[in-house]
Amino acid sequence: MTAPALPQIVEALLFASPEPLTTGALVRAIRAAATAATAGESEDEEAPPAAAEPAPPLPEEVDPTEGDEGGDGGEKDEGTEGSEGTDPASAEPELPGTEEESPEEEGPEVLTVAALARVSEAQVLEALAELAAGYARDGRAFTLAERASGWRIFTRAEFGPWVRGLFPERRPHRLSQPALETLAIIAYRQPITKAAVEAVRGVSIDGPLQKLLEQNIIRIAGRADLPGRPLLYETTDIFFEHFGIRSVDDLPNASELRRVALPGPESEKPAEPAAEQPELPMAPGDAAGEPVG
Repeated sequence: MTAPALPQIVEALLFASPEPLTTGALVRAIRAAATAATAGESEDEEAPPAAAEPAPPLPEEVDPTEGDEGGDGGEKDEGTEGSEGTDPASAEPELPGTEEESPEEEGPEVLTVAALARVSEAQVLEALAELAAGYARDGRAFTLAERASGWRIFTRAEFGPWVRGLFPERRPHRLSQPALETLAIIAYRQPITKAAVEAVRGVSIDGPLQKLLEQNIIRIAGRADLPGRPLLYETTDIFFEHFGIRSVDDLPNASELRRVALPGPESEKPAEPAAEQPELPMAPGDAAGEPVG
């Protein structure tokens, strides 16, 4: 039993899911559906076959020895040889291209249901690449891309103005320069505390930080293991989708900028051990607790 081509199955899953799908989620969904279909097919094979209709009666067999009494045995041999020589199967010539092609010759995209039950992530990634290449080749208005939350079909950027006409209430939000600077520090150094960001910028970030939280561009990631247990901040999936990246490593010069030493707040600097005071020599009278003199 053959199934639809793997790229078509992947495309159907992406269109049906309201949320992005990771490669692992696609593999699990395909395997589960194929396993269920294979189990159903096995049950059908194990079911008892329906009662077959009685076969039509065969024509009466003619004894080849009848009518040969008094006949010439040579004629019988000639008839036998003639019947063998006029066999339709042997008389018809074989035409090129009439042999049935095996499923393996149709291409790797044609898989059986049993094969889909063992599909790998490499095969799904190949199907995703084939879909993306097909969309670009055909000039479709959408494309396929992977973000931090998984694979998703997106409208191409050049069709943004037309899509916004369909949703006039959704106006693009623009960030101020202080908010962009705050976001950049959080993105490259996440998770990071508010005091650490303020130490880099040199000013308070209460306003920009609240704006980024309201737009769900950043979120609270927990608390730092520091005195006072300050909050930690990190970027959300909306940040990655907006900038078209999958992780922090995709940021420009991420590895270099994350290694640059930045000024830190005094509250987060490790406390220096107290300097040891030198012991003063004691007078003989001090050791016995008696006054000197």
